[in-house]
Amino acid sequence: MIAVVAVVAIGATGAFFSDTETSTGNTFTAGAIDLTIDNQSYVTSTTTGQLVASPSTSWQLANLTNQLFFDFDDLKPGDRGEDTISLHVNNNDAYACMDVTLTGTPENLQTEPEAGVDNTSGPNEGELQNELHFAWWADDGDNVYEHGETIFKQGTAAELFAIDNQKWALADSQFNVWGQQTAPISGNDIRYIAKYWCFGDLIPAPLPNDSNNGPLVRGTGFSCSGAQLGNETQTDGIAVDVTFEAVQSRNNDSFRCNEEVCIPVNESLFADGFESGSFSAWTSADNDWDITSSGEHSGVYASVTNSSDNDVLRKVVSTSGYNSIVLSYWYRITESFGSNDHVYVEWYDGSTWNEVAHYTSVSAGSWTQETLPLPGGADNNPSFEIRFRSVSLDGTSDELKLDDVSVSGNTICP
Repeated sequence: MIAVVAVVAIGATGAFFSDTETSTGNTFTAGAIDLTIDNQSYVTSTTTGQLVASPSTSWQLANLTNQLFFDFDDLKPGDRGEDTISLHVNNNDAYACMDVTLTGTPENLQTEPEAGVDNTSGPNEGELQNELHFAWWADDGDNVYEHGETIFKQGTAAELFAIDNQKWALADSQFNVWGQQTAPISGNDIRYIAKYWCFGDLIPAPLPNDSNNGPLVRGTGFSCSGAQLGNETQTDGIAVDVTFEAVQSRNNDSFRCNEEVCIPVNESLFADGFESGSFSAWTSADNDWDITSSGEHSGVYASVTNSSDNDVLRKVVSTSGYNSIVLSYWYRITESFGSNDHVYVEWYDGSTWNEVAHYTSVSAGSWTQETLPLPGGADNNPSFEIRFRSVSLDGTSDELKLDDVSVSGNTICP
């Protein structure tokens, strides 16, 4: 009996239910961030002076090895060129940076005409870096600067390609030159940047959009003049290295291209609602200007009447470090102006008073706000000044009322 039981026990142990499942071929594969670049280039013809294709600085999509964005000899004042560069990342979204570094500014040989006006002759004391101007913009791929496209860098080679210059952000966590806020370049997408260079004065002149015609047909969207150049740059040169970098954006939300991105900020440079009860904020005020307290327009305002000559209310407002200057004020004409009644609103550029508004032969009305963007001469101007000037007002009551005068501007990015 004992032996039989033992045999049964052994048989039961080997008869458990069972099953086997196998997963084969499990892998991890890293994605790809592979930046490739092509370039389409144009330059001034040495025979005709017209813009022509530049095969030596153009190439199909590739990894950069010995390709050159700049390879131009025998430059003359007024020569110019244009390139459109396309950036292709592989199948993952990526941030993109670039760096153009000035590695040499050779004087080369000094000709007799150059030596007559240039007393520098060291190996890296060439002046071409100061006269070769560049503009870089976010292009749509047609090699033409057009309305709606954005220039993100402009200046001389010396200003833009300094040896210690930081990388430029094309698309990082703070900035995107293609106007997509902070979006990276999408995987398998193409982005274009373009550059225009001018040996002389470079002036942007954007053209209407036209995807059918390139720069040889309708121009580049810039003009170039070398008329002001002398002999200082004869035989001089520059040498630069150009580097592009692509970095994954996923799990890298705070990536930056080592550049402190400057975002212009609109700031008030001057404001006066006359609540102080005096003209202490102003440089001068004629005796015919008064400050009135009433229940009208926040209770306090300035007014002028009975004026037979130039009654002036003026204020110096330095706009150094600011551009896009705007003058704003509220006004009310309480007695209709005749043909001899005038009020001028003017700004000073350091040498000339410029009219920005002129009121004459107008009817009495209610309070109205004026917001007046001023021309470029008002930008970054330590001598900027505003004034309100009345001539020949002959009313018996406050003909012109003025309130909440302000000047504002945007901070200038370096």
